[in-house]
Amino acid sequence: MIAALKEIFFLLVFFMIGFILCRTKLVKSEHSKALSTLIIYGFLPATIIRSFTKNFTLANISTYGILLLVAFILLGINIGLSFLFAKLFGKEPYEKNVYRYSSIIPNGNLGYGFAEGLLGTSGVLHFSIFNIPSCIYCYTAGYALLTKQKLSLKKLLNPVTIAMVVGCILGLLPFDLPDVLQTLLDKAAACTIPLCMVVIGIVISEFKILKLFTNWRALLFVLIRMVAFPLLLRFLLPLFPLEQIVVQMAVLLYALPCGMNSILFAKMVDEDVRFGAELVLVSNVIAIVSIPLITIGLF
Repeated sequence: MIAALKEIFFLLVFFMIGFILCRTKLVKSEHSKALSTLIIYGFLPATIIRSFTKNFTLANISTYGILLLVAFILLGINIGLSFLFAKLFGKEPYEKNVYRYSSIIPNGNLGYGFAEGLLGTSGVLHFSIFNIPSCIYCYTAGYALLTKQKLSLKKLLNPVTIAMVVGCILGLLPFDLPDVLQTLLDKAAACTIPLCMVVIGIVISEFKILKLFTNWRALLFVLIRMVAFPLLLRFLLPLFPLEQIVVQMAVLLYALPCGMNSILFAKMVDEDVRFGAELVLVSNVIAIVSIPLITIGLF
């Protein structure tokens, strides 16, 4: 529980930095688009390459095949449910896209910190592997969904998908990257989440925070996605012949707040960020209570 609260605290600190800087006029709201571009074209690709280089290896794929299989199955289930969520909670066309994306993709980057705090370095490894299917969807179909592009090979040639392919190739190589390159990736990747939270703080400063919490559809959606679904997994998955670590990773991944790309990608195409801002803010606040309670006794 302490590990979960620490991770959320760190996120809130960086969020408040962006929020306060914008509210005090030290930065302007339009600066968030420049920062989003920097993240998408710089730090996020570094994060993806670093993650896949370390985890998408032949040894991990063969050893943790069941982990990947369950992750792909749950991803498929969520993709199917996303159409229902979009129909129930979304009104405008782009809002429906945001609900679809948010029902499928949690904030996986946040999960690494939780996994390490709860299970140590082995937790990071298992979570990284379990999160691979979500990463693949996020930076292919998810990217196309939020940037209003058709899912075609040409449109998928973007920084994040290129980084994913590069990371897969590097991960499958029979040797490690030189230390200087690995250190460069580590340092660049370390900037991603703090900068994302600063951007979210800047974006949300444009709205009245209390008003974001008055959207009952967003609140209900977050409760279903972050509380009901992971609790269902916690009680149903043990009925199957699965190792405890598989149950732990599944519950942890889907108990995480909504992914931040619903704001970053929306900024890139000048779409209304309010939809993503509502879900990100509400889900992060609820996570302060929900994640510790859902994971009690599981780890």
